[in-house]
Amino acid sequence: GGWPVTMDTGLYWYGRDDAHEKATDGRASTYYDPTKPTLVFFHGWAGRGDGWTTSCTRMTSRCTEELCPGASGTLMFEPWITAGWNVGFFYWDQFADESCIRD
Repeated sequence: GGWPVTMDTGLYWYGRDDAHEKATDGRASTYYDPTKPTLVFFHGWAGRGDGWTTSCTRMTSRCTEELCPGASGTLMFEPWITAGWNVGFFYWDQFADESCIRD
């Protein structure tokens, strides 16, 4: 993807150690196996305060100190991947950072 310079929304498949790649039509993903169960995470509206795109940060599976006090850096998708699941993250942050949800 081209984030943050160009519009980049869509599904990213995750592997171990926070490795990821964007799902692309017509190309098999290293991190997706159609025979496995699948979990897809969608983040919520990010418009309160500065939003993520203002600070050029993008949420990943790595937990922050704010969300995981004392366990910062925990890879939140790792247990699912270890259990044999496909784990995806649908990014729409460049739309979700509007200051007003009606925009």
